[in-house]
Amino acid sequence: MNRTNIVQMLEDTVYKHSRYVERCKIALKRVSQGKKLDKLNEGLSNLAKLSKRLEEILRFISDSLSSKNLSIEEIESIATITFYIYEVSVEEERVIWLKYAKEFSNEQQIEDVNAHLMRLEHLKNVAKEVLDNVEKCSTFLFR
Repeated sequence: MNRTNIVQMLEDTVYKHSRYVERCKIALKRVSQGKKLDKLNEGLSNLAKLSKRLEEILRFISDSLSSKNLSIEEIESIATITFYIYEVSVEEERVIWLKYAKEFSNEQQIEDVNAHLMRLEHLKNVAKEVLDNVEKCSTFLFR
């Protein structure tokens, strides 16, 4: 991953993730009204991929923060976006997976949903780690 584009990659991935969250919400409503599961399954698949991508980017950012090679502006942007991931994105996706499990899942799919929920918890932990590193880095920069 290229450090110079990391903030933009994070912004783009969060934006795509938010769009898929909204698409999945709509698909969940349509499926509950008798529509096909295809769009919902496609949306959930893309949502899972984007969550994994967010985790990869946050891991890279965490490593970059510890080496102190980001500008103050980059650190501020990262902090804001990561806070959004920590407080909003993970929770919205978690709610979608729980609704899916409640309404449409069989026993095998419940295991898959549980795996996704555990992955989301891991994503939240990585976001928390980044926020902690941002705080340490900010303290270092403003001394």
